[in-house]
Amino acid sequence: RGANPPRTELLLQFDQPLSQRLLAFHTSWLSPSTLSRARTAWLYAILSRLDKPLHEDTAAMVRSLYCRCCEVRASIAGGLGDAEGTPQELTALNVLVVVCARYYGQGDMQLRNAQRR
Repeated sequence: RGANPPRTELLLQFDQPLSQRLLAFHTSWLSPSTLSRARTAWLYAILSRLDKPLHEDTAAMVRSLYCRCCEVRASIAGGLGDAEGTPQELTALNVLVVVCARYYGQGDMQLRNAQRR
């Protein structure tokens, strides 16, 4: 039996400190072998509970998630090691990357600076 997806009733009870701790835990657990629909749903749900503007510690956690998602996506897309991903998993990672980068502004700074030139 797989993990349970997040439920709205539960998510609405999360305050900022709990959301931040859960984000840190789920980010550290994210790997090609632990990637699942439930994990990405939880990450997306936790991100939705974060208040903007982000506190600097929270921004660092979102940036860490962005980097981790990019690493996992590269290992899956590149077929590194035993990592295999479905199109749905890659799509879920892409959504998380976009949310972190665009909505929370934690994307690759070098890429952002190159686009401004």
